[in-house]
Amino acid sequence: MPAKVLTFGQGFSADAQRPAIVGCRTTFDPTTVDPTLVNALANMYCRDPLVGGGVVGRPGCNTLGAQLGAGGLRTFQHLVQFTRQDGTEYTIGWCGGKMYTLNWGTRVWTEIVHGMAVSTNARIYSCVLADQIVFSDGVNTPFMWSGAAFTVLANCPVLYGQPRIHYAKLFGIKAVKRNTMVWSEENDPTIGYEAGIYNNGWELVQTRAEGLHALFATNEALYYFRERSIGAIRGEVTPDFRSDGTREGVSEDIGTVSPGCVFSFGTDIYFPDADGRPWKITQAEGVIPLWADLQRDLDSFAIDRTKLPAATGAVWTLGTQAIFGLPRTGSKADVFLVISVLTDKYQGYWEFRDATDTLSQAGVLATVKGALNVPTLVHGSMNGYAHDHGEASGTIWDDTIDTTAANRIAHVFRSAPLGSSAKVDKVFDLARFVLRMPTALSANAGWLLQYLTTRANPGNILLAALTVPANVKGERQFVVGLGDVNGRWVMLDLRHGALTERLEVMTAEVTAYIGGAEPALT
Repeated sequence: MPAKVLTFGQGFSADAQRPAIVGCRTTFDPTTVDPTLVNALANMYCRDPLVGGGVVGRPGCNTLGAQLGAGGLRTFQHLVQFTRQDGTEYTIGWCGGKMYTLNWGTRVWTEIVHGMAVSTNARIYSCVLADQIVFSDGVNTPFMWSGAAFTVLANCPVLYGQPRIHYAKLFGIKAVKRNTMVWSEENDPTIGYEAGIYNNGWELVQTRAEGLHALFATNEALYYFRERSIGAIRGEVTPDFRSDGTREGVSEDIGTVSPGCVFSFGTDIYFPDADGRPWKITQAEGVIPLWADLQRDLDSFAIDRTKLPAATGAVWTLGTQAIFGLPRTGSKADVFLVISVLTDKYQGYWEFRDATDTLSQAGVLATVKGALNVPTLVHGSMNGYAHDHGEASGTIWDDTIDTTAANRIAHVFRSAPLGSSAKVDKVFDLARFVLRMPTALSANAGWLLQYLTTRANPGNILLAALTVPANVKGERQFVVGLGDVNGRWVMLDLRHGALTERLEVMTAEVTAYIGGAEPALT
């Protein structure tokens, strides 16, 4: 009697009505399998997370203008958009202690000679108040720029981390006394703080005495972050703020050491904790973990806790992804964890490569206004180059990280454990993928299919025969022989990397037949 053929799959299929893919869960435990979550994604994400569907390769990024800085001072320190009240827009970059503004039409940076005391390598932070942008490097006295003139904030102490605007006042953490925050007078960052007749400072030692790492202001409250705790102050900032403000503990266990990676989308606040795990704060539910599905990735990355103050983050608005840039092998961010702000589902991780195909470190990551004022994700490197990232529906599918070469983007799609059973071995003989081609795909060495089973015997199958004619960009099914792979489950690991090509995986499934019960261990 012929063996019964079994089919196991992931992703929407009309005949089996399997749920669509909406994210990623990095576990090898088949008891935790969710049919909507694949096992691993690299340089891919869910294009339509609310309705489900396939996972698609991320856009590429182009070199944005010429190399900035000078000599050996080329660390990107800041990228930000400054919008004045008259509608004038400035995309501003700081690199090696020099300030530049960008013309998006010509993609040319122009140096703005500032004459201010500024570090040549420290992270620079900014915020906008009274139609001026305030800059702070944590080393020197903050100053502001109107678009024409610079003014030193002589009454303001040196600030640590990102200053914030709350009730039209400039708030910051005092660098020499990190458990104290200070603030300016309303709509005037030149006066206030603890200078002259003002005593606008608050030593936050109600429950803990250690220093603050970050502030974040919303319409609801002013949040303050220590390494392992979060608090909030609610109420109007009046002359009696220290006694009128209502103090509230948000968390006694979770905090952050990454002032450059605390950001928001809508009313939610996103941040990595002191171990690099992503969280968010919501008004209704408080502190919510976002890292359950990515813990295995974090373990494998071996994030350096001592370098987490250099983490950087932003929301890719047009892709609705929260991106956490964390340091792994270098002193700056070199791996980027991606989480959907619509579903809170992990979307895998991104990496950027330089001209020698090694990891590129990002000093800063930000969303600015690009051509036609479209929100654009940008990052600044350690070698003086800025890079603008393409749109989800755009045409940029390569990473031109340096002026010398464009490098392939390495796409990785690994299915969840398919055909899982506690005791029955199966023989997996065929793998089937349904791919959608946003760009034409060609036969090249970038195609590779790996399989992983319970027997820890990963195998490779070169897929040079996977060819799509240049004029075909629709949906296509591919069937590949596995050579009778044995195991209680199997994962399909599809890899692709070629210039100008983008990969979208809709479904992945295997066919199998029963091979027998796995013998008991003795």
